[in-house]
Amino acid sequence: MAGIFNSNSYSNNKQDAGNFAIYGNLNGFGYRASSNSRKAGKITTPNGTLRNTGMIEKIKVRPLVWTGIGVIFIWILLKGTNPRSFRQSKRKSWSYCLSKTSSREISFSFVFIFSAGNLELDFSYQRNNRREIESKNKLLPIQDILLDKNAEVLDKSFQFYQVTSKEKYQGLNLFLDTTTADAKFHHKPIFNFLKGTIGISGLEQRNKTIGTEPLIPSYGIINIAGYFLEELKLGSLTFSAGIRGDKRSVDIRNNQTLGVSEQTKNYYMTTGSTGVVWKDL
Repeated sequence: MAGIFNSNSYSNNKQDAGNFAIYGNLNGFGYRASSNSRKAGKITTPNGTLRNTGMIEKIKVRPLVWTGIGVIFIWILLKGTNPRSFRQSKRKSWSYCLSKTSSREISFSFVFIFSAGNLELDFSYQRNNRREIESKNKLLPIQDILLDKNAEVLDKSFQFYQVTSKEKYQGLNLFLDTTTADAKFHHKPIFNFLKGTIGISGLEQRNKTIGTEPLIPSYGIINIAGYFLEELKLGSLTFSAGIRGDKRSVDIRNNQTLGVSEQTKNYYMTTGSTGVVWKDL
């Protein structure tokens, strides 16, 4: 088992960054865990200092690997990112826009080795969430009540709840879920000069727009594809040919604010490729 640690700082923009990782191997089982963190504030520019501007970013990666004796190879990846940034609003000196972006990803890869060829399976899921919240110092309208020594605690609590309870639903809020799955079979050379790959691929993506200021409507996408690629080697020449077919279905949700009505659209695409390579042996 081994590990590394790195850290650095900058003076012009008050930025600190660090990285920590441990990794190792135990009887064919490989593991690695790492974490990165970065933050910055009071960024200095040629035109002055942005005092109410900054960002925070955190990334965590946890891959696991297991290798069998010529039979199977498994790769598992867990990854998460959580960057945040905020900038001073041009409207008011006490207002700022807070942007939060989070990403979670998990992926699996399997390789099975057979006498006729290798079967490769891949699966991945990722969730992205982006929020932008315009904060206008919600406590300012009720500061007189909060500072009033004669006001009831219950009344102060109720007023505080009224101006902060809906904060997480404000502004831009997008949820994007993406799932992909692939299966590929790489067959062994036939007659020692013809080899290739045949496979299928699938993708599902769903976006949820739940903010008070929608940027795009909610939608769902399903894409299915099938393909093959063959190579024929004759001496110094290698001929290749392949074809791929895709079908995509897009389901768009109704959004009155954007003036978009509910609808479904289907797309079809077929692509092909051919090539010749000469290599002097």
